[in-house]
Amino acid sequence: MLTVALCFPSCLTLSLQAFTLYEDEISDSRAQLAAISLIIGTFERMEIFSEENHEPLRTKCALAASKLMKKPDQCRAVALCSHLFWSGKVQGKEVGHLNVPGNTILHLLSIALILSGQKTLLFIASVSFLQGCR
Repeated sequence: MLTVALCFPSCLTLSLQAFTLYEDEISDSRAQLAAISLIIGTFERMEIFSEENHEPLRTKCALAASKLMKKPDQCRAVALCSHLFWSGKVQGKEVGHLNVPGNTILHLLSIALILSGQKTLLFIASVSFLQGCR
């Protein structure tokens, strides 16, 4: 059975290579949204990284999401990134543990709301919920 110590360097290297491929090889806007969504979903489920290694990956995801060409795609991707800060699994912490201050999540959802250009019920409910968590 492989231990975390043996798997960690490979997982970190593969994670960084995923970003390199995303940035260098994918130019179609639909493909970019699909790729960043998969990257975000993968990082949300990975439990191998400590907080100090997970934080830069979350930040890279948020930055990549904010650079998508179409505003609706940016909105979706930034909203997805908020899940990394809320429920992303980190080694040694319980699932659902708040990984960062609620202000970071609220900020990401506020950006998604601005990008959406409309105040949908979903975003209003999400922002209201997170304001109550502070």
